[in-house]
Amino acid sequence: VCARELAAATEANKRIVPVLRRAVDAASVPPALARPNWILARDDDGRVVFVRGALPGETVHADLVHEKRDWARAHVVGIVDASPDRITPPCASRRAGCGGCGWMHLELQAQRRAKVAIVEEALRRTGGIADPATMLGPGVASEGYRTTARVAAGPNGAAGFRAERSHDVVPAPACLVLHPTLRE
Repeated sequence: VCARELAAATEANKRIVPVLRRAVDAASVPPALARPNWILARDDDGRVVFVRGALPGETVHADLVHEKRDWARAHVVGIVDASPDRITPPCASRRAGCGGCGWMHLELQAQRRAKVAIVEEALRRTGGIADPATMLGPGVASEGYRTTARVAAGPNGAAGFRAERSHDVVPAPACLVLHPTLRE
């Protein structure tokens, strides 16, 4: 990242948040998906930053939306260096702003690996298991598996889903993950 980009980003209340490419010493937090669509990283000052929309191994431009002394929250506004696991969400509703399916920008097998990593971290951190023995189980289909959905009526009365972290309704004429019976 060049100094001019960094200065311009700082002036606009944006910071370039490098998502760490490797785990560092035990006192630091390696890049990890903390929950769907959020990654745990550190900024240049060493502070923990929860970055919405980033993936492990990426460098992103992010808006800081909440700051504390020891941690912050940020939202991705631009991707400088994308992860090879990043894909365009296959669902038109997600691309239009639907708030469901928070990992749809992550390739399917990478999603599965990330979920195992989250379970392993929880077993280490809260379960006290130093080296948990985990493995991937059989996967479900990537489409048509969801049997429950929260549908909302938009201003014109059309059915849709809520936008991410909002009460706004996004028209959703087709949801890829809904079971075919619910799509009707």
